[in-house]
Amino acid sequence: IGDISAGLSYSVIKNALFKVIKIRDPKALGKKIIVQGGTFYNDAVLRAFELISEREVIRPDIAGLMGAFGAAIIAVLAQITIPLPLVPITGQTLAIGLIVTILGLKYGTLSVLVYCLLGAIGLPVFTGMSGGLSILVGPTGGYIIGFIPTALFMGWYLNKFGYTYIHGLIANVSGMMITLA
Repeated sequence: IGDISAGLSYSVIKNALFKVIKIRDPKALGKKIIVQGGTFYNDAVLRAFELISEREVIRPDIAGLMGAFGAAIIAVLAQITIPLPLVPITGQTLAIGLIVTILGLKYGTLSVLVYCLLGAIGLPVFTGMSGGLSILVGPTGGYIIGFIPTALFMGWYLNKFGYTYIHGLIANVSGMMITLA
């Protein structure tokens, strides 16, 4: 069973690195690698990643909770506001871009969904420490709901074209345009 687990783990990591992220050389990942997501709770997957990347990989104890942390970061950055008439500019757009770029399609979009749901049930996560369905049907509600397709598009784009600086920039600018459309 150990050999089967090792082989599957090795295949999962190679597929993620070379087909999804589309890197050419695992050393391009940098010297310090921190992983997130429930998949990395599996020791065989973690070890396969270390072998392929030839790096020591850090797995935080909270690796499976990154979606919740992403929602919290969005909520915090939502409180940074540049007041304008009717609809302010907030740190939410920046937060969506950061979270999806860092956490990827699945956990980035999950973070945005959790954020929207927390605000919808009344928790004060939206700009100005506000929350509730009234915000979602008000003047800024379309922007907040628009974060979901923004996250989906950005995650899809990064998965398809790779997590490089240029594609990160393209995904974030495109995401901002989707949010503002």
